[in-house]
Amino acid sequence: MTFSLPRFFIFLLRLFVLQFSFMLFWRLLFLFYFLRKDLFTVPMDTLNALYLGLKFDTRFFVFSIIPLLLLLMMPWIRLKKKSYGRKITYGYLLCIHLMTTLFYMVDFGHYSYLEGRLNSQALKFLKDFWISLEMVYQSYPVFPILLFYLFLFFLYRYFLKKIYRVWDNLEFISPLKKNLTLVSCFFLLALGGYGKISWYPLRWSEAYFSNSARMSSLATNPILFFFTSLGFKDQSYDLEKVKEFYPVVSESLGVKKEDQDISKLEYHRFIPSKEALLEGDKKPNVVLIVMESLAAYKTGHFGNTLNPTPYLDKLIKESLHFRRFYVPVQATARSIFGLVTGIPDISRVKTSSRNPLITEQQSVFSEIKSDHKFYFLGGSASWGNIRGIFSHNVKDINIMEEGDYTAERVDVWGLSDLDLFIEAHKKFDSLPKNESFVAVLQSSSFHRPYTIPEKRGLFKIEQLNKSNEELDELGFISEDEYNSLRFSDYSLGHFLELAKKSSYYENTIFIVIGDHGLPVGNADHVPFGERYHQLENFHTPLVIHAPKFFEAQEVNDFASELDLFPSIASFLGDSYTNTTLGQDLKWRDFMRGSDSIQREDPLKRDLFTYYWYISPATFGLLNEKFYFVGNSEGRAELYEYQKGEQGGIDVQLHYPEEFLRMKNLANGLFYTSQYLLYNNPHLHLGD
Repeated sequence: MTFSLPRFFIFLLRLFVLQFSFMLFWRLLFLFYFLRKDLFTVPMDTLNALYLGLKFDTRFFVFSIIPLLLLLMMPWIRLKKKSYGRKITYGYLLCIHLMTTLFYMVDFGHYSYLEGRLNSQALKFLKDFWISLEMVYQSYPVFPILLFYLFLFFLYRYFLKKIYRVWDNLEFISPLKKNLTLVSCFFLLALGGYGKISWYPLRWSEAYFSNSARMSSLATNPILFFFTSLGFKDQSYDLEKVKEFYPVVSESLGVKKEDQDISKLEYHRFIPSKEALLEGDKKPNVVLIVMESLAAYKTGHFGNTLNPTPYLDKLIKESLHFRRFYVPVQATARSIFGLVTGIPDISRVKTSSRNPLITEQQSVFSEIKSDHKFYFLGGSASWGNIRGIFSHNVKDINIMEEGDYTAERVDVWGLSDLDLFIEAHKKFDSLPKNESFVAVLQSSSFHRPYTIPEKRGLFKIEQLNKSNEELDELGFISEDEYNSLRFSDYSLGHFLELAKKSSYYENTIFIVIGDHGLPVGNADHVPFGERYHQLENFHTPLVIHAPKFFEAQEVNDFASELDLFPSIASFLGDSYTNTTLGQDLKWRDFMRGSDSIQREDPLKRDLFTYYWYISPATFGLLNEKFYFVGNSEGRAELYEYQKGEQGGIDVQLHYPEEFLRMKNLANGLFYTSQYLLYNNPHLHLGD
């Protein structure tokens, strides 16, 4: 007995091969025209880009063929020779080919002219359609291109007719058999469209596995890329506003007078290398731990009487602690973007990590010299398309995510914090003792659904027996949230206990921050001004634990998440170029053996905050005494936020000079951040 596939499956398979062959032709043409040198210099990257590109091409085929299947399921479509079904599907496929080929040709020309895939920004050329058309005519061999276009059309038509020989013999016994066949096809196509065997489907950020923009372009499907970019077509920047505030911003960032250039909007600051901190021939390791939702007010150190963070509180007492540390924007993906790039994520529609138009960013993290670089996440780095931010911008980064660990996921966020920390410790402990590493370790357990795993070591769930109103006044929304934070804190403590028994502990700098704060509700231990202005959404601890280098002390300087990698690089002694808003916190001033100091004048440090969830776009500027609040439509208010209930009264008329200074700087940082999102390319990674 022989097995044979139904004729409709054979028809669909042949159609896939035909469509796929044409897309493969364009991909290979792109490779040999734009990346022929990379065929031999980075062959594995080239193969990976082709592999990913073919997966995206498969997804495009799925999207293009689904309307056809929906048509065939209509009761008035008969799958018989010379029927409506044949004519409609044949015409549909020819139209799809015409549009696809035209798109590929335009994309190819766009890339050769601007070295970037066709995206939504190209729509602006339609505003001056005739001028753009004339430019195309004068810049490209239009008539040979048209002849080539017609040649591809007739070639496709020739093969399509051959495929329809299978169609001509199609005949279903009953409507039930017809629809069962089509539903089966839907299922197979859905697998192809999903793109991978994983919790998350194939996402565009996976194309950005390389630091090379060209290699990432090879891995994308140009049509899918264009339609992904449409969601961000209305986001841009106001160049005139950027130039207006350039003198204020460049002065604030410390751009040298001789380097300030308003015509080029120069923000670069080259930081020379310092004397290296070495143990023998080895640099210190750095483990930057980003704790999910670690709002300062929820910790015991900042006055929470429920004592939910005993391990962190103990760590603070043993470490260098910046108590005035703020992230610029609330929300995890926005926070991670700001951490890596040094630019606050002030995108309005979606997070910047989800915007394919601004994936390329210069990062100080990439310039730090270390034998190994890691990013640890318990779930998938496809979350928020955060993968592209690390893999495309940080040289030699090793992304560790679900599937790379022996432990199993416990909920939607992947591994529990406890398992993640244990896995990270195993990796660090297995590295050669003479090799250094820098790692970002991102926890996620302290997040809804507040899962406490069965495997939880010595951690015990605590029953509070308090009403929701009582919990609200103590800074928690539920008992589950309270225990979830306790478990996250326990996991951090367990990790450090493991580390203390290892060989890497003594020469490692452990940095603990929260990715963002949280709304305070009615937490009565939070000062009125901080509640009124929602500052606890941004306020988290910054703990630097390295007994070999630092004595325990608390610092009252203002610090931003944007400062972390510039500070790490400077502390390690590496030279780097800073192009964004982060600044060196000069941790060396607090090292053992040096005179511990406070900064000369905390009032001179202003921290930028951004409320992405408020419309119109609202931002703030914070220092020791004042909080300025403004927005994109001209709002401008000044508050003495630390003066109790008086912290909600606008005092701009009482401090006109300070009001004007903070207004100009706040607006400048807002418009400059918008600009830098689109103008912060790699400096040293190259293509």
